[in-house]
Amino acid sequence: MGKKMKIGMILDSTYPPDPRVRSEALTLLAAGHEVSLFCIDHDNREKEEILEGISVYRNYFNRNLYKKVFALAYSIPAYQLLLRPLIKRFLIDHDFDVVHIHDMIIAGIGLPMARNLGKKVVLDLHEDRPSIMKLYTHVNSGIGRYLISIKKWQRMQCKLVKNADQVIVVTDEARQVLIEECEIKASKVHWVPNTLNLSNFRNYPRDNTIIEKYKDKYVILYLGNTGIRRGTDTLIEAVSKLKGKIENLLLVLVGSSRDDKYLKQLAKDSGVDEFVNFCGWKDESLFTSYLEAANVCVSPLKKNRHHDTTYANKLFQYMSEAKPVIVSNCDAQANVVIECGCGLIHEPGSVDSLALKILEIYNDPILSREMGLRGKAAVENKYNWEYSKEQLLEIYT
Repeated sequence: MGKKMKIGMILDSTYPPDPRVRSEALTLLAAGHEVSLFCIDHDNREKEEILEGISVYRNYFNRNLYKKVFALAYSIPAYQLLLRPLIKRFLIDHDFDVVHIHDMIIAGIGLPMARNLGKKVVLDLHEDRPSIMKLYTHVNSGIGRYLISIKKWQRMQCKLVKNADQVIVVTDEARQVLIEECEIKASKVHWVPNTLNLSNFRNYPRDNTIIEKYKDKYVILYLGNTGIRRGTDTLIEAVSKLKGKIENLLLVLVGSSRDDKYLKQLAKDSGVDEFVNFCGWKDESLFTSYLEAANVCVSPLKKNRHHDTTYANKLFQYMSEAKPVIVSNCDAQANVVIECGCGLIHEPGSVDSLALKILEIYNDPILSREMGLRGKAAVENKYNWEYSKEQLLEIYT
């Protein structure tokens, strides 16, 4: 694309706090481009403001109504009818050189509209939306079973990919799937992973109260959303296999989800509630403190195509602090661990497999340290935003 450009980003959620959008926008600003962002707002915040150089344009949308029409975006026209005039005004008022659309839901409106205005379009797929929708309760129950067609979403994703000038995905695994399924040129699809801004992450001050709290424990740490599709139930049940085998054992879960009530009951039923610490949601600024207290870190995702083609951000957070990792055999995260030699891989959903891998790390502190150091080196040399952003900038040069 070459020259310095006016870039209009379109996001189907609130801003801030989306870290991927922020990283990309700031990178493009630093390269000399002008960036404006259309986003949704549920809280009547400032309608227009400049944040870190990004011109943010918020459009109020009732939270409950948005949730209802969001999932039905390709089933009934309510979502399009509500957002189309807002996006049209955003595009016409600013006369962008490039329209950069985040995720496929809002792309169904923004992409054809940008095309009609003669604009180049970059489609940024944060995830394989049709695949993750298969896991949602509202898609598999009630009226959602009849109104929401996953096959229609899959067809629409390929249609959007074919109509965009350039496409961004978050893993090489996702890139390969998209090229094959949508029958598009490999040169059109770019891999820009959600890696860490190391200087920001490591500069968070350490909270000594957290570090002191766990100093006498052997801490198995899990960071992030605690939904059971991420394998948290497998992890809790694995603790029941490890009590009595690991001295001062403690599983620390830093995060929350609607499944927490079930998980707490599972811990009680499994006889391990005294070995599990549910910390609830914590700000990212505290993650490095929990990581300093950890002995081993886990990402036990359940196996499905969504998890095969995305990275859990926690993986790079774990690695950055030189912690050995144990991950399930979901393609994207397993491939990183194999490549870097920074941990062990267990069978997805297998309590015995996960428990054995944790025990292997516990029984070999030398191996544990070596794995942690290899992971830290991999994050410093490759899996960081300074490296990832070059792939984004290639699209705009």
